[in-house]
Amino acid sequence: MEELKESMDVSYEVAEDFESLYEMIKVVNSDPKDPTNSKIAEDLIMMIEDVRSGEGALSDVPETFGLRSAVERLLESETKQS
Repeated sequence: MEELKESMDVSYEVAEDFESLYEMIKVVNSDPKDPTNSKIAEDLIMMIEDVRSGEGALSDVPETFGLRSAVERLLESETKQS
């Protein structure tokens, strides 16, 4: 039960860039006993890549653990840098 509580404290909002966000997604969704979790991580990363390339909509990104707002913030900072 303690592990579950710890995972509930996760917030993607602390990610400093897309690479660290992807690493967080992989860690949060890694469970050797359940391979569907790694598939979830792959799907989330592909969804974010689609948003970055303009092929996907930000509204498609789930709000869970602040993921959508983290992606939105990182997109804004990426736009400012270019």
